[in-house]
Amino acid sequence: MKYVVRVWQYHQSVVILHINRHLNMKYKISEIASIISPESIIRHDDEINVLLTDSRSLAFPSSSLFFAIKTKGNDGHQYIESLYESGVRNFVITKIPQNLLHKKDANFLVVENVVEALQLLAKAHRQKFKIPTIAIAGSKGKTTVKEWLFQLLTDDYNITRSPRSFNSQIGVPLSLWEINPQTELALIEAGISQKGEMQVLKQLINPTSVIITNIEDDHSSDFSSITEKIEEEIILAESAQTIIYNADDEQLASKLASKYQQNKLIGWSQIAGKASIHIEISHHDTTTTIKYKFGNKSDLLSLPFTSKHDIENSINALAMLLSLGVATTDINKRFLQLHKIGTRLNVSDGVNNCSIIYDSFTCDYTSLWSALDFMCRRATIDKSRTLILGELQHERTYNDELFAAIAYLIEKAKIDRFIGIGESYLNYRNIFISNSQFYSSTEEFMSAMSTSDFSNELILIKGSPEHEFSHIEENLEEEINYEKVAQQIGMSSYYFHRIFSAIIGISPAEYIRNRRLTCAAEDLSRNNYNILEVAIKYKFESNEAFTRAFTKFHGILPKLAKQKGNELKAFSKIKLDIQIDGGKILNYRIEEKEEFEISAIIRNFTIENKAEIPMFWDEVKENGKLKEISQNSTRNVLGICIVEENKKEYKYGIGREIYDNDSNINDAELIKVPKSKWIVFKCQGQKPKDINELWSRIYREYFATSEYKQSMNIDFELYDDKNTEIWIPIEEKKV
Repeated sequence: MKYVVRVWQYHQSVVILHINRHLNMKYKISEIASIISPESIIRHDDEINVLLTDSRSLAFPSSSLFFAIKTKGNDGHQYIESLYESGVRNFVITKIPQNLLHKKDANFLVVENVVEALQLLAKAHRQKFKIPTIAIAGSKGKTTVKEWLFQLLTDDYNITRSPRSFNSQIGVPLSLWEINPQTELALIEAGISQKGEMQVLKQLINPTSVIITNIEDDHSSDFSSITEKIEEEIILAESAQTIIYNADDEQLASKLASKYQQNKLIGWSQIAGKASIHIEISHHDTTTTIKYKFGNKSDLLSLPFTSKHDIENSINALAMLLSLGVATTDINKRFLQLHKIGTRLNVSDGVNNCSIIYDSFTCDYTSLWSALDFMCRRATIDKSRTLILGELQHERTYNDELFAAIAYLIEKAKIDRFIGIGESYLNYRNIFISNSQFYSSTEEFMSAMSTSDFSNELILIKGSPEHEFSHIEENLEEEINYEKVAQQIGMSSYYFHRIFSAIIGISPAEYIRNRRLTCAAEDLSRNNYNILEVAIKYKFESNEAFTRAFTKFHGILPKLAKQKGNELKAFSKIKLDIQIDGGKILNYRIEEKEEFEISAIIRNFTIENKAEIPMFWDEVKENGKLKEISQNSTRNVLGICIVEENKKEYKYGIGREIYDNDSNINDAELIKVPKSKWIVFKCQGQKPKDINELWSRIYREYFATSEYKQSMNIDFELYDDKNTEIWIPIEEKKV
């Protein structure tokens, strides 16, 4: 990215004479008036290069055009007077405020619909650029795919991309406005919530290529079925030359095949011959290997991810690179350097009356401006502004101009204290605000400063995931971290999750999510927050994700929470003290068992994907392994859980105990279990509900008051013809 900056040095200081943000094109206000066809009052023909839809984002008053958008919860017209006082002179409105009619230096562009006027302007701007434009649609993964494509293609193109998750009827026009004469490729997200919206976005974006990520029936929108939603999503691809999609999604593949020519479709599938790209996926502990074939191109690709969604997003990005003709050797090198997308603008309360904005999603000049804009909108007069910034990534130019631009943004955002972390900032320390501190690394910063150095501040912490800035946030946050709680009470994270789930009935993550959704409803119904602010406040990755979760929990869309009379749900706080009522029988026995061996088919799971264990049982049953394990009987089949210390994963196995002269199961692991004392609880029946209730009672009623505790990182369930036994190794508690 290139920046227009004129600088000179004097006594080791840099004076910034001029900077043109993002090289955005400038439009005469008369030209804009002709595009959106308003009844205009133009007193002077100003030049505009900033579109402003939120008064709190004001940074460049003289070159901003304010769109007074009216929503159910707010009306932009009420901010016109204050914006005028702040230096803004150009407004798109539906009605001129009477108290401003006499202002001879203000331009008013009057329209019937402000949002449509914004879209008309963005459409006209987009049509000036004959560049490849990749649009990304779907229920999940849009932002991740966009950011990964930015990482993967930044060596080939000067890229403009949607800020954050700007993918709505307002967000897309603002994203398109960022396209400038230096742009060689645009990456634009497209999100919808009701019918008719994608037709508008398609006309605005006019994409050359489209990626359709996974489409889910998430009940967060006004679509009656997933079929209806698919039909709306694929409208985006009508004028596209290339369509990337998962061909194993039968509904999506069928709809695309019926509507578009085959030569446009580049699907990927794990079934040979089904689609343009054949994919074979091999799972490992911390990585995933993708074997792919596209035409005469074939190769192996190593991914530093293991989750299903990360793999799908990676394959969509891979398919896009293949369609663009990127060499397989370059693809493999670039994917090795790919990093997971971090946390997006999470807001939390911190120590000493501080507020924390944590953004490790990505770290480049464009995202810095976006994050500072977000910070300015949350700023209050009672807290000073502090920016903690890591070194920028994925920049084409890393020179005087870039650092001058960063310094200029910091000044415009009215930052009171700047902390730069990285070797590069040390060379440019003289151009930043006077109240600045510089450290070569995160470790140096952490050792030099403590939480007592921060008080009554709004703190933006911004860096790429590899900067490991999460350590800074964790030290400034006051919010309870259940990973730390587990350590404090002397047990692994896994067992804390397990005990919490057994006693409370839901996981810690579910509890936190339910509490956040309860508080979010209170903010929407009682306070003047917009939906995006609430989504960010309660740590949802996007407006879409928040809407999905809110609707599922409360049964209504977030926008309806603002209306009086609508029913909302409240999930109360829990008190983590255990009360034993007594009077209930819990049968158990104590067994002494010598060292023994278990042969089992093993898989790795996490707390997050433990729900897949039943599918593991189904798989073992269907492939005939369960018969081999049980020796054609249902007796003595074991479900084994093994926790490895300080790891987020745990092993779960299905197998049997090995006796003398007994053979090991094919493709199974042999597990040696030391001599130990075991407590055994019998469950009447084999229903998951009954077994889960027994686990709950074990931790809630027995271990809470018993002289025993679990002694090893292994336990198992033993299944016979009719019943289930839970076996837990125990030792006496130390007083």
